[in-house]
Amino acid sequence: MARQPSAAAGSPRARPCSSNLVELLNQAVSLLKAGDAAAARALLRSVPTESDARSFLLGATAHALQDIPGAITDFTAALRRNPAHAQAACALASLYAGLGRLAEAEALLRQTLARVEDDQLRFNLAVVMEDTGKVAAALAQYATILAHTPGHYAARHNRAGLLAREQRLTEAAAEYRILVREHPQQTLPWHNLGELELTLGHYEAAITLLDTVLQREPDNGKALLSLAVAFAANGDITESQARFDALRRQDPERWESARLRLNGQRGQDGGIDARLIFLIHQESHLQACNWRHWPRYGEIFRDFIRQPGDGDLLPIGYASMLAPLDYPEQLALDRHIAAQVRRATPEFTHAPSPAPARLRATHGPRWHDLSGLDNHAAAAHIRDLGLDILVDLAVYNDDARPEIFAARPAPVQVAWQGGAYSSGAPWMDYVIADAVVRPGDGWCSEAEVLLPGCYFLNGCDGPPPAVPTRESLGLPADKFVFACLNTPSKIEPDIFDCWMRILAQCPDSVLWLLSNGSAPLILNLKREAEWRGIDPRRLIFANRVTPAAHVARQGAADLFLDTAQFNGHTTIAESLWAGTPALTCPGRTFASRVGASIVQSAGLPELVVETREAYEAMALALYRDRERLQALRQRLAGSRLLAPTFNVREQAAHMEKAYRHMRERFAAGLPPAPFAVADLPG
Repeated sequence: MARQPSAAAGSPRARPCSSNLVELLNQAVSLLKAGDAAAARALLRSVPTESDARSFLLGATAHALQDIPGAITDFTAALRRNPAHAQAACALASLYAGLGRLAEAEALLRQTLARVEDDQLRFNLAVVMEDTGKVAAALAQYATILAHTPGHYAARHNRAGLLAREQRLTEAAAEYRILVREHPQQTLPWHNLGELELTLGHYEAAITLLDTVLQREPDNGKALLSLAVAFAANGDITESQARFDALRRQDPERWESARLRLNGQRGQDGGIDARLIFLIHQESHLQACNWRHWPRYGEIFRDFIRQPGDGDLLPIGYASMLAPLDYPEQLALDRHIAAQVRRATPEFTHAPSPAPARLRATHGPRWHDLSGLDNHAAAAHIRDLGLDILVDLAVYNDDARPEIFAARPAPVQVAWQGGAYSSGAPWMDYVIADAVVRPGDGWCSEAEVLLPGCYFLNGCDGPPPAVPTRESLGLPADKFVFACLNTPSKIEPDIFDCWMRILAQCPDSVLWLLSNGSAPLILNLKREAEWRGIDPRRLIFANRVTPAAHVARQGAADLFLDTAQFNGHTTIAESLWAGTPALTCPGRTFASRVGASIVQSAGLPELVVETREAYEAMALALYRDRERLQALRQRLAGSRLLAPTFNVREQAAHMEKAYRHMRERFAAGLPPAPFAVADLPG
C-alpha cells in the first residue's frame, strides 16, 4: 500500500515543443528508464530551449542522482512555467513530504488541484493529510477519487487501511471486500481482509481468505500465524495446532514471537496452546452476547483446567466466573494460576509479633500510587509501610498484579469482595464469605471467614434515590418491566432461554437490559429473542449514565431478574437499594451465589429460589399478582435500610473484629484457620 505521495500522474501537461525538442526529450526519457540518469541529465542540459517538460525531466534526473536540492529547483521551475503540471507538483510534494515539510506539500497539492483535477494529485494530498493527522479530510479525498474513478486500487486500499487504523473495522472490511472482488489478482487485500475478519470475529471468513493467501504465497508466515489463530478462535483446536506446528518449522522466529506474546511473563518455555487462544477470544464474544461457541466454551475450558498448557493463565481468571464451571474446577484453575505467579516471585518473611492496639490495614487516609513501580518495588513499598493486614479487592480481576501479594508484603493477607472465587494461592491467608455465598466445603484454598448476614458491602450513600419516570428512561408506563442491568457478558444462553419463556407467558411485559451503546450486543440479543419467538421490540436497552443515575433508574423496574452463572453483585445491590425486588437462583460457584446472599440478607428470602423452574414460576406469579409484588416492595423499603450490604457501620465492626482475630493468631504463631465472626467473643 502506497504511503508516500507518488510522482506518477499520467502524461505531463506540457506546452507544445518543436519536433527536435520532443525527440531530445524522448531520448532523455529513454536514458532515464535505462538507468543512465547522468547521461540523461547531460543531454537535457544541452538543450537550449527552456520548457516545463525539460525542467520536469531535469528534476527527475536530479532525483535519480540523489541531488534533492537540484530536483526541488527543477520541479519548481517546471511549475513556474506551467502551474497545472500535475507530475511536477506530485514529484515536488513528494520531496517536501520526505523532508518533513508537510505543510508546504499540502499547500502545493491544493494549489495545483485548483488548476487541474487529477487523481494522483488528490491521492498524494490524501496521503499528506494522513501524515498530518487530518483523518477525516484524508478519507474525504480518497472518497472523491473513488466517486469518479471507482476502480482506483490505491485510493480504496489506502482508505481501507486508514479506516482500520481508526478502528472503523466494519467500514474497512467493506472496502477490502470491494478490492477482493474487483482486483482478485492482488493478494494484499485478501490478507488484510482476512486479518479484519479475524478481529471482527468472523472466523470462517477469515479462514477462507487467509487460506487463499497461503495458496498464493506458501511462505507467508504472517498469514499462516493468523490462520492458526483463526482456527483456534473458531474452536478447531486440531487444525490450529497443525498450523502452529507448520509455522514453527517454516518461520521459527515468528512462531517464537507469537509464543512469547501468548505465554507472557508467567507462561513457561513450551508450545503455543490453541485452547488458551480460544478461551481468550470467547470472553470478548460473551461481552456482545455472541453465544455461537457456548457449548464448546465449557468443554474446552474444562479440558484446559484438567491439563493446562504453557501460556499465561491470568487472563482467563476472571472468565472462569462467566464459564459453565463448578467450584472444584474453578479452584483447580486458580491453583494453576497461583503456581505460575509464585514460580518466579521471592517472598518477604514476617516474624510473629504482638498485635498493636490499633491495626494498620490501611495507611491512614493516604493513597499510595504504585502504578509506576514494578512488582518487586511495589511489594517492597507496601512492606515498608509496616501493615498488619493487606486486603486484596481484585485477586485475578482488573489488570491484576498478583505477584505483589505473592511476595508477602504483609504478615496477614486477605481476599475480599472483588474476585468472587478462591485465589488458590498459598500467599492468601483468608477469604471473606458468608453462610449463603459459600458454594460448599472445600471451595477455597484460604481459611474461610464467615461474616454475619452477608459478606458483600455496597454502602450506597445517603437515603434511597428518587426514581425517575419511566417515560424519561424510554420505558413503557403501562407494561410490566422485567430488568437485568447486569454487565451483558454475564448473560448466558440458558438464562436468556428462561427469560424468553417468562416473556412468552407474560405478554404485557418488556425486558430492560444494559447495552452501553454496543450495536453488536443489541443486534445479537434481538436476534436471539426473535429466534425464540419473542418480538425483539420487547427488549429495551439502557445506555451508560452516571453512577448515581444508574442506581436511581433501577427503581423504575418491577422485578430484577438475576443472571445465573455470574450473578449481579454491585448491580443487584443497587437494584434493591433503588427499591426493586430481585429474583435469583443460586448455583454451584461463589459468583453464582452472591445474589442469593444479598437478596436474602435484604429481607426477601422468598425471592431466592433453588431451581430454574422455580425461578420462572416466581417471575410469572409476581407478574400476575401485583399486590404480592407491591407488598414485597413495601417490605424492601424498610428492610433495605438495615440490610448488612448497606449497613457500613455494622459491617465495619464485624470486619474489625475479624481482622483483630486474624492478627492475634499470627502474633501467637498460629496458622490461618477458618472462623465465623459471630462465634468470636466480644
